[in-house]
Amino acid sequence: MGTLPQVAMEGAVDWRPGLMPRTKKRYKCKNKRHQSDKSQMVRAIAAVKAKEASVKGAARRFEVPRSTLQRFYKT
Repeated sequence: MGTLPQVAMEGAVDWRPGLMPRTKKRYKCKNKRHQSDKSQMVRAIAAVKAKEASVKGAARRFEVPRSTLQRFYKT
C-alpha cells in the first residue's frame, strides 16, 4: 500500500479522489414568519406599559404577534 498524498485541507477542498467537494450552504428563509418590525414591537410594549391598550389590543393595533408581545411585556 502506498501513502496518501499530503495536501492542505482548505475550505471546500477534498483530497480523496472520486468524491464531491464538501461545501456548506447557507439556508435562506423564504417565508415572512417571525419577521415583525422591531419598532412596532417597541411601540406596542410602550402602549401596554402606559395602560393605553391591552396586550391583545396592542398586538392587533401594531400588527405584532400577541404571544411575542406578551413574552416581552413580562420581562
